[in-house]
Amino acid sequence: MLSDLPEISRPHRETVRVLAAAYPFVQDPGLGSAGIYIGTTPHGGGFYFDPYELYRRQVLTHPALLVIGDMGSGKSSLVKTYLRRSRALFGRGIWCLDPKGENGPLMESMGAVSVKLGRGLPTRINPLEFVAGEGGLLEGAQVTLLNGLLQWIFKRPLSVEEQQILLETWQELAGASDRAPDLPMVLRALSSPRPELGRLLGYQSEAKFAEDCRPLALGMRALLTGPLAGICDGPTSAELRELNDVVNVDLSMVLNTPAFEAVLRCASAWSAALISHLAGHQQLIFHVEEAWAVLQDLDLVRRLQAQMRLARATGVQTILVMHHLSDLRRMADEGTELHKSAEQMLTLTQTQVIYRQSTSDTNDLRALLGLNATEVERILHLRVGEALWRVNGRSFVVQHRVAPGEWNLIRTDAAMTASGSA
Repeated sequence: MLSDLPEISRPHRETVRVLAAAYPFVQDPGLGSAGIYIGTTPHGGGFYFDPYELYRRQVLTHPALLVIGDMGSGKSSLVKTYLRRSRALFGRGIWCLDPKGENGPLMESMGAVSVKLGRGLPTRINPLEFVAGEGGLLEGAQVTLLNGLLQWIFKRPLSVEEQQILLETWQELAGASDRAPDLPMVLRALSSPRPELGRLLGYQSEAKFAEDCRPLALGMRALLTGPLAGICDGPTSAELRELNDVVNVDLSMVLNTPAFEAVLRCASAWSAALISHLAGHQQLIFHVEEAWAVLQDLDLVRRLQAQMRLARATGVQTILVMHHLSDLRRMADEGTELHKSAEQMLTLTQTQVIYRQSTSDTNDLRALLGLNATEVERILHLRVGEALWRVNGRSFVVQHRVAPGEWNLIRTDAAMTASGSA
């Protein structure tokens, strides 16, 4: 009887394109072996990634990278090894904005300058630092920062008159000084406004001009005696005048304090000015850990957006790290300008690395990143260290691999796993 014969499997041939559709995450040949080793794919092959090489090959048109994952999923380990390997292989500059202070050992191993900010520490930064270059002084960013700081302390938008006073005050200070004006210089100028400046702005009365400057001066004084005291109340410290191309800005001393948002604004502005000086001369990575902190401020989002849009000209890769896309809703109501700008910023990331997420995140993954049903289902069952890489529409499941010598530099749970002593 034919039914008694053993079943004979027939070989089947198909194109790679069809097999990739039938067996997602398994049959894709990958991105090639040029670049930074990340880990292994389900079929055992190595996975390599380098946005600059992929840009050269026209696989990507933008280097920005978004990394998302639950706490303990492995996203921090990935970013740290990526930074270390990028430096070792290609000598790329690295600038970290580090709210929790977790990047210290890693950055020190690469010879980084550590910029730790907090009241009582000797380090000062001047957030109004500017760099003269082909485009002239970057005064727009400084005026935006001044507006943002005063709006934050007032908890209201500035009037048109106040904005014009700030703009003209800044322009006068910047034009009269050989170095970048600092916040105390702005305070002095607002406290004793020059009558000539008032006439330039159309004031007929010196007393009225001084009266309108007074609230701005008081707001600036409140900043310099409050959240920015001992941090941004003078020129940049001498030891930070000559920075190398590996810098870690540690904000852990002000995290979870009322001063954090103001200090973050200033640290971001200072970083942006110095990065603009390095940009174009070498490839550089700007790593924003705990991106939720940036997403709560419209000025910071706009500044980061502008930096990301210029990436092809500057050679700066921005890496944003966050726990969940729902952080956007937590930071700003849907439909607000802040929420829309943050969403637009995420769309600039052509590469997304998504670690384990919960079922409550699936709608955001579909709506904001365009994941399909197969990708969403896979993300719900990822193991620790395993992530879905989406590179300009192509998907790969990758198990991150850490070299033995890297563990001590990347662990963020050392306090929980260290042996206790009696």
